[in-house]
Amino acid sequence: MTTQTKIIVATAVALAVVDIAVRAFLPARTVVIHEGNSNANVLTVQQLRIVDNAGNVKMDMKVNSNGDPGLLMFDSTGIERLQLDTFQNIPSLILMDQDENRRVYFGMQGDSGDALHTNYSAEEAITHERHDD
Repeated sequence: MTTQTKIIVATAVALAVVDIAVRAFLPARTVVIHEGNSNANVLTVQQLRIVDNAGNVKMDMKVNSNGDPGLLMFDSTGIERLQLDTFQNIPSLILMDQDENRRVYFGMQGDSGDALHTNYSAEEAITHERHDD
């Protein structure tokens, strides 16, 4: 190999090592938006997951397999405490207790649009069904 070829190969290897090292230390699929980016006002993703410093999921926003959008929020121990969604085209807000049982429901009754608000006592609390697959 000529000196020039050796320099090119060494540079390519060094750049590959730097690229691998940088990717190893960045969180998976990190998105960096720069002010000069013309698309900086819009972020289009299928799922947005917000985590704390330890990587624990705190919020999860996505569209389920039926096309229903939803937002889940988790407390400091990782328990789901809030769900905001439009399951089956019915908007609702559901609050759960520390056992992830439904305790408060704000929503609508089907296509009529009539408001529905239900409080569940500890004895009446029902297991919360998730529709975020």
